[in-house]
Order: sequence, then C-alpha cells, then structure tokens
Amino acid sequence: MILVCIQWSLMTGVVHLWTGWGVQILVLVSFMLQAFLLIFARMRRQNISIIPRTLLWLAYLLADYIAVYILGHMSFCGKSHGHQQLMAFWAPFLLVHLGGQDNITAYSIEDSQLWPRHLLSFVGQTVGVAYVLYKYVSGSWTLVTAAVLIFVSGVLKYGERVWALRSSSLDNVSKFIDSRKLSEAEREPRAQCGEGEKLDPEEVLQGAHDLLPICMGQLVDYKFWPSTFQSEAIKLFDNKHQMFELVEMQLSLMYDFLYTKASVVFTWYGCFIRAISSIATITAFFLFHSSIGKNDFNRVDDIVTYILIVGAVLLEMTSLLKAMGSTWACALLRARRWHRLHNIVVRVRRRVKVAKRNRRWSGSIGQPELSNSSHGSGCCLPAQCLGCKDLWKKLHHSSPVISNGIKKVVLEEVCRMVGACKGNEDIMRSYSGQCALSPWHRFFEDPASRAGIDFDDKILSWYFATKMFLSESSHVGEQDYVVEAITTVSNYMIFLLVERPYMLPSPVRSGLYGSYEATCVGLNFYTVKDISRRGKLDNRRRMWDLDTRRDGDELERVREKLDILREELDIPRKGRLDQIMLELDQIRLEVEGSNKNSEELSRIIKNLEDLDIRSEKLRSSSRPSPPPAMARVAEIVVWMLEVEAQGEQDVYQVVLGVWVEMLCYAAHHCSRDSHARQLNSGGEFITIVWLLSTAMFNRRYCDEPWFKKGVDEFFRSPFHVKDKCGWLDMCKRFWVMCCCCVMPHFCGIRSPPHPQLRASPPQLRARREWHPVII
Repeated sequence: MILVCIQWSLMTGVVHLWTGWGVQILVLVSFMLQAFLLIFARMRRQNISIIPRTLLWLAYLLADYIAVYILGHMSFCGKSHGHQQLMAFWAPFLLVHLGGQDNITAYSIEDSQLWPRHLLSFVGQTVGVAYVLYKYVSGSWTLVTAAVLIFVSGVLKYGERVWALRSSSLDNVSKFIDSRKLSEAEREPRAQCGEGEKLDPEEVLQGAHDLLPICMGQLVDYKFWPSTFQSEAIKLFDNKHQMFELVEMQLSLMYDFLYTKASVVFTWYGCFIRAISSIATITAFFLFHSSIGKNDFNRVDDIVTYILIVGAVLLEMTSLLKAMGSTWACALLRARRWHRLHNIVVRVRRRVKVAKRNRRWSGSIGQPELSNSSHGSGCCLPAQCLGCKDLWKKLHHSSPVISNGIKKVVLEEVCRMVGACKGNEDIMRSYSGQCALSPWHRFFEDPASRAGIDFDDKILSWYFATKMFLSESSHVGEQDYVVEAITTVSNYMIFLLVERPYMLPSPVRSGLYGSYEATCVGLNFYTVKDISRRGKLDNRRRMWDLDTRRDGDELERVREKLDILREELDIPRKGRLDQIMLELDQIRLEVEGSNKNSEELSRIIKNLEDLDIRSEKLRSSSRPSPPPAMARVAEIVVWMLEVEAQGEQDVYQVVLGVWVEMLCYAAHHCSRDSHARQLNSGGEFITIVWLLSTAMFNRRYCDEPWFKKGVDEFFRSPFHVKDKCGWLDMCKRFWVMCCCCVMPHFCGIRSPPHPQLRASPPQLRARREWHPVII
C-alpha cells in the first residue's frame, strides 16, 4: 500500500511538472537539438559507427516533431496574459528551428524527393505562428517588433530549407549543371601553376569544385563533356598522381549539394537571407532586453527567453562564420573574381587545415569477415538470446582502411580498361572480366560469364575460386601488394553482396553466399582437378599448348589438334554435326596422305581453322545448361593454377584485373539513387571507382578529335531540355539572349556576348587552361 502511494505521488508530481513547465522544457530541448545538429552533423561525411549515426537521426527527427508539437500546444494555452505573451514570443523561434541548420537539410535522399510535403508543412506552421502572434502578442511595441523580426527570420530560413530540399533533389540537379555549363564558357586563366611535386588540399578542393558538374551529371545520367579548362585540370591531377584525392574531395562536395543547404546558401538570395536573419536576430535581442523592465514577466520565462534569443544569436553567428569560411564561399569569391578576399579566406583555411581534416574520404572499406553474420565470432550470449546478434556485430564492427598501394594498383587497372575500350564508353562500362581475360580467350572461357548466369553468381564463383587459388598458389609471397589488392577488392565485393545489395546490379540474392559456402566446403586441388577434367578444360589447355609450342613437326601438331577436335565433338550428333564430322574425317585422310608439301599443308591447316570455327559455333548453339556452382569454381581454379604452373606469374595481375572490372561494372550498373543514398553514410569505395573511371576516360581521350567535337556540340546547346515539344528550350534561349544582350544595353553595361554569339570554340579553347590558385 505504501509503495502504491509513493508511486502515485511520483506520477502526480511528474504530471504537475509537465503541466506547469512542459512547454519551457520542450522549447529548450528544441534549441539544444539545433545546437547538437550544428556541431555534429558534419560527421555524416565520414563512415561513423551506428551509435552516433542513430543519435543524429533521432536529433533530426525530434527537432521537427518537438517544434510542431509546441506550436500546436501554444495555440490552446489558457494561462496568464504575461505568460501567454512570452510563449507567443517563443513561437517564431520554433519557426527558426524548423528552418534547420546549414549543414543538414535532408537526412536521406528521400527527404529531398518529398520536398512538397515540407512545403505544405511550411505553409501550415507559418500560418500557425502568425495566429499565435496575432492572438497573444500585444501591448509593448518593443516586444511586438522583436516578435515580428524573429518571425520574418523564421519564415525566410524555413522557406530556404524547403527551397534547398527542392534544389538538391535529383530531379533538379540538371538545372545546376545547366548553370555551370553557361558559366564554363567564361572561364579564363587567373593564376600560375602550382610548383612542387604535390598540390595542397586547398588546391585539390578548388579543382574538385571546377570538376563537380561532371560528377553531378553522372548522378542523373547527364553526360557533361569537360571543357578544355576542365580537361587541363584532370591532366594536372593525373600528372601529380592525385586523382584519388581529387575524387574523394568531389565526393564530399556531392554530399554537401544533396544533404546540406550548399545549393542555396551561396546564391544571391542565400546571402540576402543570412544578412536579414542576422540583423533581425540581433535587433530582436536588444528590443527584448529593453522591454524587460516594462513588463511583469515570470522570472523563469525570462530566463528561458534569454536562452532562446542568445542561443539564436550564437547559432546565427556560428552559421554565418562557417559559411564565410567554407570552400563553397571560396568558390563563389573566385567566380566573382574577388581575389583579395578569396586569398584571405584560403589563408585562414590553410592555417586550420579544414580541407585535410573534413573533406577527405575516411578510406574505410567493408570486409565480409567483419560484417557478415556467418563470419566473425565473439557475440555475447544475451545478444544471441534477444535476437540482436546482427546489431551486436554492427556495434563492434570497424572497417579497415584501404592503403595507398591498393589505390595505386586499382587506378592502374582502371587505366588499362579505359585504354582497351578505344574511346567507346559503353564498352568500358560493359567490361566485367572479359578485357582482363582476353589474352586467354582461346584457352579459357570464363564459366561464370556464360548465358543464364547472373552477376551475383559470377561474384561468388570468382570469390571462392580466388580464395582457393591463393591458398594453393606457391608464389603468393612474391607479389604481396597484388595479392593484398585481390583480397581486399574480392572481400569488398562480397561485403556489397551481403550488406549492401542495393549497390549491385539486380538481381542480387544475398542468401546465395551461404549456398556457395556450403557447396565449396571440402573442395581441394584434387577434387577441382577431377571436376575440371570432366568439364573438358584439359582439351582447351592442350589446344592452347599446341598453339604456343614452336618445337616439333608442324604436321604432328595438326594431327594432335584433329584428335582434340574429335574429342570435343564427341557429343550426341544431329544433322549439321554429322556433316562436320564427315569433313573432319576427310581432312584426317588428307593429313595422313600428305608428304609434308608446304602449300598443301597450309591449305589443310586453313581448312582445319575453318572447321574449328564452325564446330565452335555449333557447340555454342547446342551448349547445355550452365554448370553448377562447384563446376564453375573448379574450372576457374584449375585455369589459374595451370597458368601459374607454366611460369605465367602475371596470373595475379589478371585476377586483379577481373576483380577491378567487376567492381567497375557494378559501379556503372548500380542505380544512381543508391550512389546518392550512400553519401550520407560516408560514401562507398564503389562510388569512388565509378567517378574515377569517368575521370580517367576524360583524361585519356580529351585530346582526340571526336572528343573535342563532342565538347563543341555540348556547349552549343546550353540547356538540358526534357520537354518533347521544345517550348522550354525556346523560352530559355529567349530569356538568356535578353539577359546577356538586350538588358545590358538598357542599363549601360558592357557585357561579353552569349557563348553562342561570340568567337568560335577553338578560339575560346586557346584562352583556357586550368591552374590552381597560388596564394
């Protein structure tokens, strides 16, 4: 009975506390959530653990929910007049809180796509705050003026947030690219090239800004042809071996565009909003301070109000200073050609090393042994009993950091792919191991690339084959850096398959890993040798040996090839196959009756080659269903070991090439939404490879005539138009011509002509070279 009374008294006390001070508590909580987001939201650029990421997610959601709840509670408040006045004065601050912080507008890519919902909320909350001010704020003109100023600031900031969500949605990225396309023609060299072996992080970040439209175009399948200015930038970074650093910086800028207010803060209306909001907040502080002695307010309410308004000033000034010192401000100052101010900001940024600390990719790359529930060990018993085994593993998961050596060999393989495609970007995107295996096409046909086998099957076949090959190989220690790269990339592909299936082209069956693992248990060299022999791999190896052997009698080699062909064709015969067998017997008789006449032997060899081609076509047309998983793995393993046994130690380089090609194939065929979605979790290595392959393609072929022709045609059509009738294109062109040609004459301003109306593109290109700014 006593315990019940104690519990009842405690509950009654909590209810009274909430009834009397609930609004004050929630208002302060709303302010603290905004401060928390301002300080810690930038961590999302990095690959942080699940606990801080969950805290950021909760803060992002609660910041909106609490503000909306308080606004609804205020409109039904029935307390004293003085208390109602101060509560009404708090309402505009909640509108400011709903405007959010500059470093986080969207938590996920879906928030940007749902910007109309935020627009509706903006209208509703603005009307609600206006109603609260109209109903409760009266009397002192200083308090009314301060409330109106904060209300104006809140409307501007909340409206800016909605506009930022709309501008950063993938549907509107093309508008940003169009604006950059028009300004690209005005680019002129303004500085000398940096001396030294490496560019510093600020110079790399500047180059990332200049090349950002190319990356943003990839997100929406918009082919942004690099201008000569941008091509020179890519060449410079490649010559200084800083391509990976450049792409990592671009990754952080893409995050800023999609998940922060960067797309609107550094525009003329963004600067206007910051100026008005700062002036209004500071003015409101002094007005409220002057009204304290003229009104009879509750002391606790006075303290809460002071915390709100002083906190608003601090948040506003902090955001303003961060915006003034950001890399986007540097890019804006350089675009406006305010070089003195730009140099001052860059010097300050170099002092505090902002670019090096906040803009580089974390380098963490997922590995299946650490994340997959079927791997790893050491899960606590309570977690297993509660069914939280996967959550426990995520809490204790730490991804390894990819080394510079692995980055280097991956870049070399990407360059090889780019060179092999001969300027056809579609062919480069289609490589999934064929290019690396092309020197062995007569001897080895990748069993995981046959018709009817999906990409996830191919990844698993090569993964288990690679593991077995490295365990059986006798030269692993001689090529440590290549083996490390093979292991890292192959494990990362399995990590994507198991933990990030949306980052791979569909269909993706994450549960297939367990089936492969169970199938390949107990597989060793002797079993795979037996399986591959039943799969006719030995015949292809023997044919390849005959092609590469230069000793012995030519006629003897022809006879051996005929025997191999007869074995290959010893399958259930049909009409055309019987005819080919008859031709094969005829050639055999001619060979046996030959007296080694060179012309006659050449004719017979030619007939043999024709027969080989025809029989291969027939075999492919009547090929049986794909072999089971174990047969595919065995065939790949035996081929690797056979090539290594013949002294071809570059088999490691070939295997690495296959894995990098599969990684690039997955990067190019993954959905663009998946790449964008993963940016809010620090970004993935597959996204970096995706951007890197396009950058290296532009670097390799930027001097080709067909590439320059594509650049010229691209800049002659200044807009990315989606309307079928062409009305939007006509309106945009008319507006640009008016702004660039007609309006300057009325205003007395001399303006350079529109890119379409001035000198020819070759003359323009001659003036453009890319060099980083030297301070």
